[in-house]
Amino acid sequence: MTATVYASSGSTVNMRLEARATAKILKQVPIKTTVTVVEYGADWTKIIYDNTTGYMMTKFLRTKEDD
Repeated sequence: MTATVYASSGSTVNMRLEARATAKILKQVPIKTTVTVVEYGADWTKIIYDNTTGYMMTKFLRTKEDD
C-alpha cells in the first residue's frame, strides 16, 4: 500500500527512527510525496521513503481509503 504525505502547514513532515515524537529524525519528507506503507497504525505508521524505513505519525498520511 502507498500513502501521500499531507500537512495543513509547513512543507515537510518528519520521518523518525522509532514510533515516538522524541525519536531521532531520519528524514524530512516533503508534503505530497508518495511513501510505501509497511505497517499502518492508529497513531504511527511504519513507512519506506528514499530507501529508508522509519515511522511517521499516521495523521500526516492519506491513503486511497481515506478519500
